[in-house]
Amino acid sequence: MPIGAIVNSGALAAGAFVGAALGARITGESKLLLTNLMGVCAIAIAVVNIVKLHSYRRSSSR
Repeated sequence: MPIGAIVNSGALAAGAFVGAALGARITGESKLLLTNLMGVCAIAIAVVNIVKLHSYRRSSSR
């Protein structure tokens, strides 16, 4: 059973529900801050994975 797809869909639905319920209460400045924070987190995750890939390739070529 594709548990990952089910969990991902559930998290997406829960996030949409929370966003719809609380979206009107969050100020524009807070929305911008959250968007920027999520962007920085995505970049950090990408950098960590690139470093891991580079390290893996370096150790496997020996």
